[in-house]
Amino acid sequence: MSEVTLRKVSLPPWTCPDGPSGVHSVAVHQERLHIARVRSARPGNTIEYQAAILDPAASRFITVAEGIAESRSGLALTAPTCAYRQIPGGDMGTMELLLGIQQGGQPALTLRWSPTSGALEKVSRPNAAVDAAFSCAACICTAKHAYGVHRDATGGISGLIDLNRPGGEQPLLLPMPPRGGRSLSDATIHDQAIYATISDAVLGFELWRLPLTDAACGHWEAVLERGAHRYAQNRDIFALASHRGSLFAIAGTAPALRTPKSKFLDYQGFELLRIEPDGWELIFGVPRFSPSGIKIPLSGLGPSLDAGARREFRGIVAHAGGLVLASSDIAGMHVATSVMGEDWIDGPIPGVGDFHRLHSGRTFSCGADLALLVEGFDAAGLHQTEVWLEDGRTQTAND
Repeated sequence: MSEVTLRKVSLPPWTCPDGPSGVHSVAVHQERLHIARVRSARPGNTIEYQAAILDPAASRFITVAEGIAESRSGLALTAPTCAYRQIPGGDMGTMELLLGIQQGGQPALTLRWSPTSGALEKVSRPNAAVDAAFSCAACICTAKHAYGVHRDATGGISGLIDLNRPGGEQPLLLPMPPRGGRSLSDATIHDQAIYATISDAVLGFELWRLPLTDAACGHWEAVLERGAHRYAQNRDIFALASHRGSLFAIAGTAPALRTPKSKFLDYQGFELLRIEPDGWELIFGVPRFSPSGIKIPLSGLGPSLDAGARREFRGIVAHAGGLVLASSDIAGMHVATSVMGEDWIDGPIPGVGDFHRLHSGRTFSCGADLALLVEGFDAAGLHQTEVWLEDGRTQTAND
């Protein structure tokens, strides 16, 4: 794969005065990028919501749903959340956008939008499937099933739920193994199985596998434990990506969680692991011993593509027959590409994510198009969002 060149695409403008904002939910459906945003337009009293679809051919977003929800009882509207989930049926299923707003700690408004009908309807009383959709940043979907994260009455995560139960039935709970204070951080579908990651601040992440044929029984299998034997320096799996029959995992520890409490060496950067049915390999990262033998980086690169702790992970996606990995440092965003995951072409992308403070970055494969979504804050502390597409000329635009 060659180096990536990008062009900027303008997000739809907000209709209300400036306020805290951000892209709360993103999904790719039928090779098009769907974005949903919710924000407090006037703190405490009004919530503004917006959904848009990216048209890659025209390099522009089409706003498909927007509006304002106002408090009528004087109680503050809080915790705006939104999530996409897939409605099974038809060819690839239909994407449904769910927007949820709380008032006084209780659900106040739930809006459902389907791109098939184009209508935005209010849901008077959220059901279990809707609540489950709000429990995670996004649902994980197959052609026939949609899964969400289930939270118990205390707010703790107790497992994944199958949202495809017949009308009115409670979703099927797929309980996770005992966690002892750990938390579910991500889940994906790969090779006819659900893979779920568990964060652990002391012993390092765990990766569990649940074959779809055993989903009703909940027979989870341990794939990786103890942060792939890097322990607390691999507290989390940041992202999972399926490519050429293998599952790739980015592992590390977020900046705010890197403390000396673990008694381990200073953090050195994120790693890339390749997971196969018969074991795992270290693609780039820290050489070490494991129960399956010594692990040497197959790429010959150390943590963070040899850039060390100064480089932060932003996103990884399988695209155009290869892997695309986004990262950032004090100089800005970098994009690296690889066909098999072992040989990488890494370089900076001038102008992308050129914020006073970078907050996040995500990558998406939209058919033939690669999309990069970057969020940050300018010098005045105002939130900024950029969406970039592969190739073309750079434009200038902010949200």
